[in-house]
Amino acid sequence: MLSLANVCAGGRYLLIDETGLLVAAVLVRGTFGFCPWKLTLGASVFLLHENQEPYLDTLKFFPHLQQHFSSDPSETDLTSTGPTFHSMDFLAAFKPGSITLTPPKKEGGPLYERKLRTYNREIQIHNIWNQGCFDGFLSVSSFDPQSFLPKVLNKIELSGNIAVYSPFREPIVEVQNYFMTKTPSRPILAPTVHEIRAPRWSTLKGRVRPDMTGRGGGGWIMSGIRVEESEMDPLQEKAEKKRKVEENGTEMEDVKMTDA
Repeated sequence: MLSLANVCAGGRYLLIDETGLLVAAVLVRGTFGFCPWKLTLGASVFLLHENQEPYLDTLKFFPHLQQHFSSDPSETDLTSTGPTFHSMDFLAAFKPGSITLTPPKKEGGPLYERKLRTYNREIQIHNIWNQGCFDGFLSVSSFDPQSFLPKVLNKIELSGNIAVYSPFREPIVEVQNYFMTKTPSRPILAPTVHEIRAPRWSTLKGRVRPDMTGRGGGGWIMSGIRVEESEMDPLQEKAEKKRKVEENGTEMEDVKMTDA
């Protein structure tokens, strides 16, 4: 899935992840020069989640990534140029009018400083979301992809890769058919459905169950490339170019040549 989304170091990726493993995989996959205490270069993640806080309990098994998931705003470096992690819930992302950010009252003291850092962090997260221009989009979710994929396409950079996972075949086929036949333009180039093969293994020698011989069982992925259709039909553009060449040729024939 990371290969289909072309995850690489230095990239900025928009994620919807219900497991937490995809977030860790993107950060680790986009890392070069790995040290146990520092990530010198890696990919940045912007996570969309359904609850007020993202589910990141699985990341406790990745101690070298804990620096990116601090719950204390005072420990967050807002000016960092390295790999970063930001998150936003669906309500704030898809219905921004329902969210109101108000700066804290000037009271002084450590509590005011903490509220101010929290406010500045929320402002930065909303600015990143409004700016968009993500290098790719990955999703591992039980939601119907048609409910969120059309809403995030405008946040993805042109030629950005898209990879959407579902444990069931029907949602993936339906979203592929939606973008191929039911949209006025083609926002995704070559949406392709892939089947993941995850055979089950047994440690008992000489015992084979029917599900051990199956070739599927790992879910389904739709991949594609974010594009925008041109306003002019390529065939019409070619005909206009040919017409101009013919007109220029006729004008050249009408020119009279005289000897110097």
